[in-house]
Amino acid sequence: MSLPMIVGLVGAGVVAFGVLALWLILRPVDPDAQPPTDEASMKWHLDPRVDSLFRELWRFVATTAVGASAILAALIWQLSTT
Repeated sequence: MSLPMIVGLVGAGVVAFGVLALWLILRPVDPDAQPPTDEASMKWHLDPRVDSLFRELWRFVATTAVGASAILAALIWQLSTT
């Protein structure tokens, strides 16, 4: 197995991990939960849980982007050597 293939496979694994993590974070804990009322949603930017969610989402989006970059680098590397 060549080095570009290994880099591509690792990148694909990182992308899969990022997508799975995003799915786990975004799925509702209680499927029967009602959406927040208009009064409660007016101050969503002050809620520490929302801030924490945005930080987690950013972390996993960055992880997925790194994996996709590794896949692209491996593809360009392999195409340039053949």
